[in-house]
Amino acid sequence: MTATITSIAQGFDVGARTYCFHARTSTVAAGSLWTAAAAWWFVSQADVVTKRHHGLELIHQSETTGERCDLLIVDEDGAAEWATPVTTTVATSHDFTAHVSSSGNDSNDGLSSGAPKLTFAAALDVIRANWVTDGDMLLSAVGNFTIGATTGNVVWNHCTTAGGSTALDGRLTIRSAAGSTITLTQTNVGFASLSGTKHGLHLDGLTINGPYTIGGAAHTADMIAYAVPSSGGTGHNLSLRDCTITGSRGGIVMVTSGVSTTEITNGAFDFVSLENVTLDVVSSYHMLGGPARYMGLANCTFGSSNGDSTGSSWRHARAHYVSLTSCTFDRTGDAYQGNIWRLNGGQNSNANDLSQFVSVYDCSIVGAVEGFEIDQPNSTDDQYVADVWFHSCTYDPATIVGINAMLGINNGGGSVGQDITRLRVTCCAGRSNTSNQFFRIATNGSSTTPKIHSVMLDQNTWHQADAAGFFTRDSLFLTCTGNTANFDSASLTILSNYAYTAEDAGGFAPVSFMEVVSASHIATSNYNVAAKNASSDLTWNAADSLATWQGATVHDDNSFEIVSASHNMTNVTAGTFDPRPAADGTPSASLPQMRRGMPGLGYADGDRYLRDASLPDCGAYEFAGGTLMDDPDFTVVIVGLLLSLLQNRNSVSISGATLSSS
Repeated sequence: MTATITSIAQGFDVGARTYCFHARTSTVAAGSLWTAAAAWWFVSQADVVTKRHHGLELIHQSETTGERCDLLIVDEDGAAEWATPVTTTVATSHDFTAHVSSSGNDSNDGLSSGAPKLTFAAALDVIRANWVTDGDMLLSAVGNFTIGATTGNVVWNHCTTAGGSTALDGRLTIRSAAGSTITLTQTNVGFASLSGTKHGLHLDGLTINGPYTIGGAAHTADMIAYAVPSSGGTGHNLSLRDCTITGSRGGIVMVTSGVSTTEITNGAFDFVSLENVTLDVVSSYHMLGGPARYMGLANCTFGSSNGDSTGSSWRHARAHYVSLTSCTFDRTGDAYQGNIWRLNGGQNSNANDLSQFVSVYDCSIVGAVEGFEIDQPNSTDDQYVADVWFHSCTYDPATIVGINAMLGINNGGGSVGQDITRLRVTCCAGRSNTSNQFFRIATNGSSTTPKIHSVMLDQNTWHQADAAGFFTRDSLFLTCTGNTANFDSASLTILSNYAYTAEDAGGFAPVSFMEVVSASHIATSNYNVAAKNASSDLTWNAADSLATWQGATVHDDNSFEIVSASHNMTNVTAGTFDPRPAADGTPSASLPQMRRGMPGLGYADGDRYLRDASLPDCGAYEFAGGTLMDDPDFTVVIVGLLLSLLQNRNSVSISGATLSSS
């Protein structure tokens, strides 16, 4: 077994540098990387862990040399291996620096903090006049600014002249150490527009407010708009840190002219990273993207969005090496409360153009009618999504009448479809105020070729509220519908999940734990628990009782049903999403739902017991929302309480720091 970090570094390296770390070349002793129990990343500075992530890739934006990245992989039998750590390198000296201040004067030369320009237009002209090709330039901003009409309807166009079309190759950083607010007053003015061959933009410490308000007059400009020609670029780079963007048509838009011919491998958009960024109050998308690789979002907040008929907080087609870490999506109160993230596959039947290598960790969804969606946007191309892992995410629709699921696959469209290979959802938790299920797969195409190849759902928790007044029934945990030919044989793995329904009997039809098109589509289903209140009408698969299902298949021999109404499952985002009765916080024989799980996995539960065949917690509430993970005493309980590490020691060392497993 070998744990290996592969590091791919951004070429622009002054002041901020984005890294793609991945574990795809690692090997395990048991199973495969796709079935591994855990893959934990730790980023530390001076022996203090500043970021943690789960998945097989991590895109990280570093501001300083010497940040250390550690990786721990645990295989499905609990064997663990640490990778040799990797450290970051970030340069400190820009090729050119200009200064702008709200107390400056445009008659100043703008070359020092003592003689800053007053306006962005004048300061950016200084930057243009002193541009270093392929270099790193800096505009240092102090104070707050109001910007009205601009040449070309944009503040910065990355060209030799304002409103011009001759591109400047290189990166511009606009940084405000104390935090600057930039207010745009015109509805047709955006902040940045870039459309050349090799562009970079890094924003740090800025609040950029446009004039758009939800339900107000239309705004015709996107705040940051990237575009490349159909032949592709050589790597557009975009990074933001400690920024807020509000009040525009779109927040960050990355599009290509000639989408069908611009591939990820052409480098259309490379090294896109957002750290501690808020995007709020847009009339369309917070983020809309075309082909991109090495893209990471960490500690970001997505707020209000009016959306459209398909509007998402984030909609992206063709993404390669992507990580989402501890992001919050809150659509509460929006007029349109559509899905949160729609990920589309690659087009042109090109294996180099698929959406692949994606990990989503500790993300929270509030106030949306559906969560994540993997979708096929048209019926003319085969599309591909592969190697996607969701971990520790929560879904709380609040008072929303939901229409879908926490995560759904929409695989419709004529005679073609979207291939889904190695999609995994682990330790996620959510609830629905209606009859909606945790996970949904809809295959509506006429293709006779299997499109759903391998989907794994393990150690998840779901609460389904009473859906009084609803006359169509979906399943409790998993629904698969559509063309049976679209599913590979043995394409579904369903292990150690916990789902509870409060649906009363007497509805249109019983609630079923899951509903699959054919039992032959299941590779393994076991150690699952379906819980209900005393009056719930519950089946297992469609109309089958659990006993009938067990007798007709080789599945769920260790799964069972329980009647239990006293669940503390009201608020997944506040850390109170707990399938145990609220008055009892310990495993016991009287709580059978606490006595089952998936044998062999190296997780530790919220009570700091190691998950094993005899004493696991069922479900994943203890991982949801990061509550326990953020407890200093719980920093590495998930990775520290592994039998392989506890045989001869009671602590684990990461990056030189001793982290207690007690």
